[in-house]
Amino acid sequence: MNPLVIEMLIPDGYKTLFNVFTDLCSGREPSNTSFLELGSGGRSFVIFLRALGYQSEGVEGQKDLAVGPHIFHGDISELERIFWDRKFDFMGANGVFCYEAQWEFFYRVVDSELAPERYFYDNNFKEVMNKTFDIRIEQMLKAASSRLKLGGSLIVTEPWSIDFCVEVAKKAGFGISVYEQQLAVLQKTIGR
Repeated sequence: MNPLVIEMLIPDGYKTLFNVFTDLCSGREPSNTSFLELGSGGRSFVIFLRALGYQSEGVEGQKDLAVGPHIFHGDISELERIFWDRKFDFMGANGVFCYEAQWEFFYRVVDSELAPERYFYDNNFKEVMNKTFDIRIEQMLKAASSRLKLGGSLIVTEPWSIDFCVEVAKKAGFGISVYEQQLAVLQKTIGR
């Protein structure tokens, strides 16, 4: 397919993720390259990669968004349960590991009475929630590592700073091969 056409068809908000992914798997046959999107939402990126020949799948926590072939419903922290012994060459997460996404999860799944605005005026509450989010993000990163092939990469793009994700990723056993303001490429360097 013409590169200009591909560029025009990249789903909104996925250009960086797509460009990093294709750079990392340059020279690999798409049909032999597996990719799992964490938080696949509307599934447009999974469909786009499949149209290009990649073995792309997604996992989505919101049941109403986890529809269609190649999209699995479940929490990212439970990837071992969802995919059992399957492992992937690459994973991508677009806006999944930020605190804003964690607020959405807590509000939707854990406690809809929790007032996010309290986070901005109650420092004790903010500290507790930040620790809670860090623990959840670490659980998700460990789960991602468990389903990533040795030497595989997790590409993380966020709309805001990615600093907290990188620190937690180090605790989860990832090596950091790219670290920018809104992008990190985490490499699985330890087997399991």
